[in-house]
Amino acid sequence: VTLSMAFGVLWRPGDEGSEAGARLVLIGTLAEVNAALSGGLRYRGAPDFHGQDTLTVTTVSNGLTDVDAVSIHVTPVGDDGRAADDAFTT
Repeated sequence: VTLSMAFGVLWRPGDEGSEAGARLVLIGTLAEVNAALSGGLRYRGAPDFHGQDTLTVTTVSNGLTDVDAVSIHVTPVGDDGRAADDAFTT
């Protein structure tokens, strides 16, 4: 099973120390893949991205390929305003 994102990254809970990426590949039996996904998935949109993203799920089994898509709406958030210690002299 290949899970891929257009504008964000995916990872499984517990894999926080690993590299998150736009593609997550799970290989194994149906039971093994289901067990790997039982804790869910985490998603983070690309920096400054908002709008529609798509999770594409590609499954290959016994030479047959199935592709499904799930739409994800990413809402905009205000950027973290940070003040700098500036000085002004006249």
